[in-house]
Amino acid sequence: MLRSMTRTYFVFGTFCYLLIGILFPIELRALYFLNYATVIVFALFLQNLNEKPEGYFTARKLNILVFVYSACYIICYNFISWIYTGNLYVFSVLDAMVYNNEATVMADMPFVEGLGYYLKRHDAEDLGMAATLSILYKVASSKVMLSILYTFVAVFTANAIFSVSKRFMSVKYAFLCAVAYSFSSYVLWFHSSGLKESMLVMLIVLFYNQYYRLISDRKTGSVLWMSVVVLSLLLFRPVLAIFCVASLVFGVLLKRKLSALQVVFIIVAVLVGVYFLETVRSSADRFLLGGTESMLENKQMSGMIKGGVFFTYIVNILSSLFGPFPSLLPSKAHLGFFAPGLLFKLFVSLAFWFGCIHIVKIRLSKAYPLLIFIIMEMASLTYILEGLELRKSIPHFPLMYIVAFIYIYKFDHNQLLTIRNHLFYKKSFHLLGFILCILTLYWNFR
Repeated sequence: MLRSMTRTYFVFGTFCYLLIGILFPIELRALYFLNYATVIVFALFLQNLNEKPEGYFTARKLNILVFVYSACYIICYNFISWIYTGNLYVFSVLDAMVYNNEATVMADMPFVEGLGYYLKRHDAEDLGMAATLSILYKVASSKVMLSILYTFVAVFTANAIFSVSKRFMSVKYAFLCAVAYSFSSYVLWFHSSGLKESMLVMLIVLFYNQYYRLISDRKTGSVLWMSVVVLSLLLFRPVLAIFCVASLVFGVLLKRKLSALQVVFIIVAVLVGVYFLETVRSSADRFLLGGTESMLENKQMSGMIKGGVFFTYIVNILSSLFGPFPSLLPSKAHLGFFAPGLLFKLFVSLAFWFGCIHIVKIRLSKAYPLLIFIIMEMASLTYILEGLELRKSIPHFPLMYIVAFIYIYKFDHNQLLTIRNHLFYKKSFHLLGFILCILTLYWNFR
């Protein structure tokens, strides 16, 4: 299946970019050619790695590959940004400049005093990013410092995905899963942009990596690391810290038998949830803008509701399930950077939903926390009409890749229970993949 996905991605991506080149004037030519080259390079890398023997795939090779690939793309994206905008924020200046400006001031203060300064001016949920930058800026006040940090963040994230994936599939497919996510253009864009999402994603994957170390390897020190990650998430996006803990609680409850350790874990998790209840309430109030009606009214005024509330919800549901759909025209600023990666992610999303069915069918309870976190975030983003916003939805993407590759691994190794099931999944996947391709064309040429 992975070979088929890669070939389809290459053919469809080539078709889309050639069609755009013929039908539309290209405003950002450098970005257009880089995006098309990215489709080719990504497909070649994945196809070539898929041909390697099992012994080739090691953590060391993954680290080197992700580090070099990420560094090259961060340099390219920043160079394109400099050509067209004169800065290194890759067409996303607003939030990145807030972090930069506040961190520059904080870097000249004692650390604790800097935190107090920030909290007087902003909410705590962005404090993590500002504090991280202020530490970097004590060395050198330059966006280059963040780019260097994010190159290492890319490696840590890939390693954690690799580690979690090995719990469910062979080393080879775990390696390919980590590469498929880490090489995605939208992931590389976030590494280049100066925004907080790369740190956020890393923390979430590290949380689940420590969880699986705890339940599989009995590494009790993982509890401490999980606690550190949850507390860190409160300084980046508090509601995701709650989702992480809740996913483990519900995942444990869905098991038939509970061990003494699991009962203790549930009690502790509930107490933590009660302690942070006010954080959850304030986050909900902020996202809902005072209630559902106020939220919808605000979205209407900002132009986010088009064609009526019902239609907008349908679009957001589709986007949450399979997208966001790629905007292939490079004239749409930063959206053009996302397109090559989001094209492949369409097929990953399809594999994810087949993976969900398979996991529930065979009662692979170890994977339930991943599914629960993803579904909780999807549902919340759809409710507040943010399913189209990549910045909001990317935190659950690496977990989607893991679940998708569980299914891909099982499919490629004929482990889908029966031959009849295998053939049904194959035909269904091809049909739905074709429909997604048509929807992508409609989305871009409507």
